[in-house]
Amino acid sequence: MRCYRHLALLSLLGALGTMPASPALAQTASEIFVSYPESGHRVAHSHVILQGSVTPGATLTVSGQAVPVGPDGLFMAWWPLKVGTNDLRMVTRKGGKSATRTLRVIRTVPRLLPASPTAIDRETLTPREALEFWDLAGDSPAERTVKVGFVGSPGGRASFRINGGRPFPCVRRPPERTRARPCSLSRH
Repeated sequence: MRCYRHLALLSLLGALGTMPASPALAQTASEIFVSYPESGHRVAHSHVILQGSVTPGATLTVSGQAVPVGPDGLFMAWWPLKVGTNDLRMVTRKGGKSATRTLRVIRTVPRLLPASPTAIDRETLTPREALEFWDLAGDSPAERTVKVGFVGSPGGRASFRINGGRPFPCVRRPPERTRARPCSLSRH
């Protein structure tokens, strides 16, 4: 009954406000509602979470494999992706009716950087916009923190400066966390 725990989590997320509390549920066997991901979604991971609904009591297959559906029609599946374009053919059936939908998910491949010379992938640089600080003395520590991140050459070292000030060294993170926040700066 693992799938029902996942469906309960989906319902809980709705109750907590992290997704619409009343998702538009599929109403007939001719409907497949996908709340995540949207068609054309790009992901740099080997799997994606598929979630949505079909008519209560209907079955669902994705690319020929059965997907567990809760009694209320909600489904959630951890779906493997091949590199490139994945056209996931979704079929729901109830009684003598069926419906088909194709969901396109694109798995991207991170660009490999050379070890030498040291390089930075500019597409991964964060923050991506200019930041302005107005009241440094009255701001909380969280408001005085700028998280700077990027993907760089393996083994490389980096630092950054703000308005020509002293250099702030970046701290290397494991590869799976590199895109999140490899270095941060707190101005107190």
